[in-house]
Amino acid sequence: MHGRTSNTRANHKPNNDGDLSGRIQEMQENINSQLALFKGELTGLKGEENPPENQTKNTVFNIVFCGEFAFCMLIRLLVYYWYANEVMVQSTNIAIAIWESGWYEEPLEVQQMMKMMILRSNKALGLDIGPFATMTLNSFLGVSVKSLN
Repeated sequence: MHGRTSNTRANHKPNNDGDLSGRIQEMQENINSQLALFKGELTGLKGEENPPENQTKNTVFNIVFCGEFAFCMLIRLLVYYWYANEVMVQSTNIAIAIWESGWYEEPLEVQQMMKMMILRSNKALGLDIGPFATMTLNSFLGVSVKSLN
C-alpha cells in the first residue's frame, strides 16, 4: 500500500504549467508576507527609533506592572519579617514579666516552674527560614538588598 502511494506521487505530473506557476507564486507571496511580519517583530525588539504607539504603551504598562509587583512582594516580606521579629523581642520580655510578677511569694513548686521559665526565656524564640537563618528585620534588609542588586 505504501509503495503504491509513493509511486503515484512520483508519477503525478501537473496537467497545466499555469497551475504549477500559480501555486509557486502563491507560496512565494505567503513566504514574503511571513518574512515581512517576522522582520517587523525583530525591528520592534531592537528598539527602533519610532516604535508604534501601542507597543510603547505595552512596554510602559509592563514596567509599571513589574514595579508594582516587586513593591507588593517586598511589603509582604516586610510584614512576615516584622512579626517574626516581634515574636523574638516579646519572647525575651517574658523573663522580665515573670521576674516582676512576684513569683517568689508563691509555693515552692510554682517558684521552681517560674525559675525554669525564666531560664528558658533568656534564649529568644525565633522563626527560622529553613536551615538558612532566623527571620529578623536585619535578615529582611539583607534579603531585600541582595534581591535588588
